[in-house]
Amino acid sequence: MEGVTQNNVPVLELIFGHTGQWIITGLVILLLGGKPITRFFRGFKKVKAGLGGIEVEPNLLSDEKSCPHVACNEEQSRNTQKIYDEINALKEKDNENATILSDINSNLISMKLSLETALKKTDELYIDQLKLVFYNKEMPEAERLIGGLRYIADGHNHQFKRDTVAFCQNNLAMYEAAVAVAPKLRVKEIDELMAREG
Repeated sequence: MEGVTQNNVPVLELIFGHTGQWIITGLVILLLGGKPITRFFRGFKKVKAGLGGIEVEPNLLSDEKSCPHVACNEEQSRNTQKIYDEINALKEKDNENATILSDINSNLISMKLSLETALKKTDELYIDQLKLVFYNKEMPEAERLIGGLRYIADGHNHQFKRDTVAFCQNNLAMYEAAVAVAPKLRVKEIDELMAREG
């Protein structure tokens, strides 16, 4: 008899002892067992032990992942291609949206620049209008005085300011009435002059 020694002790037991015999037997079963056994051991990766107890991932022993049929593989291939196509479609849509957003951004920048230019021109027209009101001798003196004071209140300090100060010195009562209604139109030089004369 092969595999048995003189004292009727199996060769594997002599070589590996009782534990080794079980290990080798397990390896032989594993190698010969095929997919069910490997799937069983692969399933241990999907079992989690935690505070809530043991959790098993769904479809632990399902055959969906490893279908040997050609039709299944073709279907998986079609599904995978469909997913890739959807991803590419989303990327193209993102690129289109980025282009649209870029166009909108450039249009907004252009509109902002146009608006800033229009506001600057409006401000210049307002300043010119204040000058015209002040220097037009046919306008009532109260409107001329308020036009000059608004020009100065907007921070403009040219010859026009000197002319407005001189005009207000000749019309102090009108100046006092105007700044009583609109205190932000006060001019420091005129107030100092009134304090000296006061």
